[in-house]
Amino acid sequence: HLSKPKASHTFADLSLELLHIIFKRLSPEDLARCSRVCSWWYVASRDPSHWRRACIQVFTKSSVNELMFDLCEYKGWKKMYMYRPHMRFDGVYAFRHQYVRATGQNSYASLVYYYRLLRFFEDSVVSSLTTAMKPEMAIKGLKREWDGNRDRVPAVGTYNFNESTRELGLEVPVMHPDYPNMKSGISSMAFELDQTHPGAHNRLWLRQHYTITDGDDHSVNIHPPDGVPFKFIPFHDFKEIFYDYYPDEQKDFLRKYQEQQRERANSKDAGSGQHHHHHHHFHAHMLESKRGSSSRK
Repeated sequence: HLSKPKASHTFADLSLELLHIIFKRLSPEDLARCSRVCSWWYVASRDPSHWRRACIQVFTKSSVNELMFDLCEYKGWKKMYMYRPHMRFDGVYAFRHQYVRATGQNSYASLVYYYRLLRFFEDSVVSSLTTAMKPEMAIKGLKREWDGNRDRVPAVGTYNFNESTRELGLEVPVMHPDYPNMKSGISSMAFELDQTHPGAHNRLWLRQHYTITDGDDHSVNIHPPDGVPFKFIPFHDFKEIFYDYYPDEQKDFLRKYQEQQRERANSKDAGSGQHHHHHHHFHAHMLESKRGSSSRK
């Protein structure tokens, strides 16, 4: 007796009610991705309740009544989320510094990169990290509290964002557990939020940067870079997007990786050759011993 095969089910077969339960647990960015799966998911993702929740989570300085009043201006919760200025929380704003370093007695020059990474949280907390680590590894340390990894010690501070002017100010402590004698202080930065297209909120222009050391009554101004903003990179596909921004990083990484592989192969060949050399001498010594014992007999 052959049983009738069961009908296959896909996510496209989920009811609108089930999709609503699933989608209400997603971030706005994940909702936007789901809307591109199929027409059914597009309809489900546009449920106003999802975007109302997103607006309440992002625009924490506005009460629900104030958001309802602003709703008339934007004509929809999703449009409010997209077009009302706000910081992004689903990734980091990254900037790459570079300088030329002379190495060796012959003063060979090499280009050195390091990164400043900023991650913002909904409750005005910011986690900052300046590091020479590979960024896809460094971002794991951008948390509200230090995870104990001494290679990536974030500076956790606060920020304030002005929606009307798109101006952002932040302050983070200057300290590091490996340098207990270093003077502590405050690093302050002023930015302007920009975007490459409406709703992106994906560029930060550094306008001012200075530090104040505890016990000093004057600040040290740090000149901001000209013409290069901090670029927003979402956690989703971080590595791919980062190397799209900086393709030379990928080439440099591949070159270093190939050099390491060659060094390992050479050391392995040298080790096997040395082992073969010792093995040959061991057999020669055994043969000489046997010949000596035979002649004595």
